[in-house]
Amino acid sequence: MHKGELFSVNIEGCSITVCVIDFYKDGDIGEEIVVLAIIDKEHTLHIPINNLYVVNKKLLN
Repeated sequence: MHKGELFSVNIEGCSITVCVIDFYKDGDIGEEIVVLAIIDKEHTLHIPINNLYVVNKKLLN
């Protein structure tokens, strides 16, 4: 797995798309943990990084 990778998982018969956000090592259990975000394909935006400031400014106002 790599940051930004999208893949689908099947949970209780429902296919869910997730994105890898980050990784960290849990100090208590000593295992590497992955942070995932659930992606709704109907509400996904693909924006050039140069335009991200403009989009973020519009969303915050």
